[in-house]
Amino acid sequence: MEEMPFSVGSVVWRVFFFAMLAIIGFASLIALAAFFFRGNSREMLKVFGVLFFLESPVVVLYTAVIRILYPVMRPKILVWKGQLIARVGLRLLIAPVSQCTWFEGKASQTTVWKFGFLFPGKAILVNLPQSIAKDGNRVAVGFSDETREL
Repeated sequence: MEEMPFSVGSVVWRVFFFAMLAIIGFASLIALAAFFFRGNSREMLKVFGVLFFLESPVVVLYTAVIRILYPVMRPKILVWKGQLIARVGLRLLIAPVSQCTWFEGKASQTTVWKFGFLFPGKAILVNLPQSIAKDGNRVAVGFSDETREL
């Protein structure tokens, strides 16, 4: 049995920084559009400031929700009696190991959890049969050298 080893704090900070970069990029894009249409740099800064300060509380609340839910949402993987069992949040994905394929890759390549792109490091990626996991069928396992060997 294995669960993603990433701490709550590291995931929360990654989500926070990613979301902040996204809103800074969005606010900058809209501010540049305002500059090109109005031709006024002061207007551009006002647009950026308003968008940034309106979106920042949303990011903080979103990050707080991730902080609260991560212990439940953290993927856990178990192999038992020839079955690969993955619990991702409230979903339970069960597939015969014989029907799974795998390859070495990065933990960020997991698709069963939408925040998988935030995870660093090597992992073994197990592709579950498409009929079992329709919206994402790649589970990351083997986060340490010991579990990767197993």
